[in-house]
Amino acid sequence: MLAAVEDELESSRRTQQQRIADGEAVELSPRTITAGDLVLFDGRWLPVQAVTTRSVVIRGRVADEWVETIPFHRLTGHRPA
Repeated sequence: MLAAVEDELESSRRTQQQRIADGEAVELSPRTITAGDLVLFDGRWLPVQAVTTRSVVIRGRVADEWVETIPFHRLTGHRPA
């Protein structure tokens, strides 16, 4: 069972890498996002204050909630500075 899950995960990674290479998807990671960039979260573009290995740090109120860190998997867009 574990082998099947690992195979499925690897297949998903390859598919995502191909989509990024084809320009159909954007890589959202510490390799592509830096402080000063804008990220799309919950329908709003927010300025990045810092980047960690797993998230971006922002300062702002989103949907009546104060947000300081957002994991990469929750971002839906990126605009370089």
